[in-house]
Amino acid sequence: ELLQKAISMDPSLHIAHYEIAVTYINLGMQDEAIPYLQNVLKLAARTTQDNRNRELANLMLNRIQR
Repeated sequence: ELLQKAISMDPSLHIAHYEIAVTYINLGMQDEAIPYLQNVLKLAARTTQDNRNRELANLMLNRIQR
């Protein structure tokens, strides 16, 4: 809920999209994670952590979509 609230306050908050995607994946809900992973790839990276998360999101998305 807090991550969703963070996104509603700042839709460009890279880390919130990434963390929601990771949470969904850990819960076995890969289909729900896809839009958040796609957002991570679309959003502008502001930090080196955002760049790292973008790389990880790309890997996760590729695994899910196989």
